[in-house]
Amino acid sequence: ASAAAVRSQCNTTRGNEVHSILRWAKESGKSVGIVTTTRVNHATPSAAYAHCVDRDWYSDGEMPQDAIEGGCKDIARQLFENIPNIDVIMGGGRKYMYPKNTSDVEYPSERKHSGTRRDGRNLVEEWSIRTSKLNGHYVWNRSQLNSLNPRNVDYLLGLFEPGDMLYENERNAETDPSLTEMVEIAIKILMKNPRGFYLLVEGGRIDHGHHEGKANQALHEAVQMDLAIGLAGRLTSEYDTLTVVTADHSHV
Repeated sequence: ASAAAVRSQCNTTRGNEVHSILRWAKESGKSVGIVTTTRVNHATPSAAYAHCVDRDWYSDGEMPQDAIEGGCKDIARQLFENIPNIDVIMGGGRKYMYPKNTSDVEYPSERKHSGTRRDGRNLVEEWSIRTSKLNGHYVWNRSQLNSLNPRNVDYLLGLFEPGDMLYENERNAETDPSLTEMVEIAIKILMKNPRGFYLLVEGGRIDHGHHEGKANQALHEAVQMDLAIGLAGRLTSEYDTLTVVTADHSHV
């Protein structure tokens, strides 16, 4: 939404929506994707597909009742409904896709990782059904991701943690892919489209390390982002690919 919208006031959403470059790319026939180390419905990735007056409305479980009654949609739901068939989606945020109190597949005994949705919907299952005949694949760990052949995958949903993904230097390399690994598979899937592609990549936990005063974690996250940029450069050609690297804000 534009600056005319007022934070947390549902009724200021309508008429103040702003279309994104991801939507423009999809409408022009390109393949599109989102890769992040945060939740896939966190602030930066959601700017590519959602129209929401509160960045914290990850699922309807985080929304006030008046906003739900006012017709506003949570960000997780918008991920699957606003721009049909985003080709590649990878990051964290698994718990926002499942009904409240649904045990997480990776951490079944930890209630803080359980589903949060009040509407009872299973968005992962809905996505899987919708893409089952379109070479769609849902994965939640690194081994499942690495078992895929990008040539045989047209749609990919990868949700590797209930919330944000872990810091790179705390990551379990057996269960969670690195940012670089996610970027490689994303590009190999998207580049099959002769009309081209748009891919948003966020090294989103650099910021978190700074907020938490964790210099070591922030540095490792920045290195991983640098490696991902280098890989993207090697997989594409500067003659037909524009790569933009920027920061949404910085810390001093």
